[in-house]
Amino acid sequence: MRPIGLTTKRGRNKYARERDGELMLIHQCTVCETVVINRIAADDSAVAILALFGDSHEPTAAFQAKLDSSGVSMLTAHEHDLVRRRLFGGSAMGTAGGSSIGSD
Repeated sequence: MRPIGLTTKRGRNKYARERDGELMLIHQCTVCETVVINRIAADDSAVAILALFGDSHEPTAAFQAKLDSSGVSMLTAHEHDLVRRRLFGGSAMGTAGGSSIGSD
């Protein structure tokens, strides 16, 4: 599996804004191309996650259709502030260290 982007977990609160859920990684299998979402681990690098986000918000139309059919909504460039708040806290501008974000 390789990380390809970010999304948010769908909450159960029907009155919540669409993107109020937990920040999640989108992974794609390098063999069968299956798409899954996974929680961000405590030891994942926030800086690496932010870099992944920076590279991920322009999927092709065909890939976006695949995500849509999986029920996954990739975060886009206009949600940059949301991603920074989730990774670094309210108004935090610092960085966090940790391990890489890849998985098996």
